Amino acid sequence: MEAHDITYYVVHYSYLGIFIWFFLIDQLTPIPEELVLVTVGYLTHTADINPLFAGLAALLGLMVVDNIYFYLAYTGNKWTKKLQKKKRAEILKKFQDKLQKHQIRTLLIIAFIPKVRFFGPILAGLGKMHYRKFFIVNMCGSFTYVAIYLSLGIFFHNAMESLIKQVDIVRHSVFGIFILLMAVVISIMISRWMSK
Repeated sequence: MEAHDITYYVVHYSYLGIFIWFFLIDQLTPIPEELVLVTVGYLTHTADINPLFAGLAALLGLMVVDNIYFYLAYTGNKWTKKLQKKKRAEILKKFQDKLQKHQIRTLLIIAFIPKVRFFGPILAGLGKMHYRKFFIVNMCGSFTYVAIYLSLGIFFHNAMESLIKQVDIVRHSVFGIFILLMAVVISIMISRWMSK
């Protein structure tokens, strides 16, 4: 999948496409979620999509996946055991120690670290965090995470529109000055030709 594929899902499948991206495709691609959320925020203006519903679709996709990861880790699934043995085990170990001491704070911090957010639910499950506590903390962190990055996309779009308008004004001004200069040059040339 390439980075522009999120555009296809948003434009053609709207909110369902956003949900599918975060629920399924996001797990299979190396594209950072942050980049995709900024893109979705940007596309809410160009694809005529409500930012609130786009955010809810992204949040729902992330929450479903996070809860699956939590459950797999909590129940000691083979996949999470393999994950602990791989290279990523160093990252897990680093945050697992912090999670033991400060569950809520660590889970919230992890939610905002690019490409580490994925480990939050797994760490909470491995640490046998109570599900209700995990759900509330993860929901708050994910909601804030989605809201921030979608807002950045919307802000970027608005800033680009403003810049383009300013460029248009400059372009029109330059064109006007060019026409004025051409008129002056032509007038001078005609007056010189007429005076001969």
